[in-house]
Amino acid sequence: MIDAKGALVLPTFADLHTHIDKGHTCERSPNPLGSLTGADTTTAQDSVYWSVEDVYRRMDFSLRCAYAHGTSALRTHLINITDKQLALTWPVFSALRRRWAGRVELQGVSLHVLSFYRDLGAATRLADLVAEHGGILG
Repeated sequence: MIDAKGALVLPTFADLHTHIDKGHTCERSPNPLGSLTGADTTTAQDSVYWSVEDVYRRMDFSLRCAYAHGTSALRTHLINITDKQLALTWPVFSALRRRWAGRVELQGVSLHVLSFYRDLGAATRLADLVAEHGGILG
C-alpha cells in the first residue's frame, strides 16, 4: 500500500509507435538527409554491425529508457529489410518481451514495404516467423 495523500497519481504511458530495433545507431550510421528513404537506406547499411548482442543491447536500452520515463506498454515495428535483420530482431524481441513482462507490455509489428508481399514464399515465411513470436504482420 502506498499513501498517495497529497500526491498526484497518473496512469503510465503507452507508446504506440516505436522502432526499438533501429534505435541508437546514429553515431555509427547517420542519416544525413533526415528522410524516411534515408532512414531505410541507413538502417539496411547499418545491419553489418548487427549481432544478437548489439540488437539486444540497443532494444533493451530503449526499454529501460521507456520504463524509467513511465511507459508500461510499447508497440514497436521490427525492421525486416535484410535477411540478417529478420533473423535477429524477432528472437531478440521475444527474449526481451519475456524479460520485461510485468513491467512493459510489448507488441511487435513487422515492418516491410508493401511490394514485398508480392513474393508469396517470402511473405509466408515472414508471416510464419511473426506468428511464431506472437507478433503482428504489418
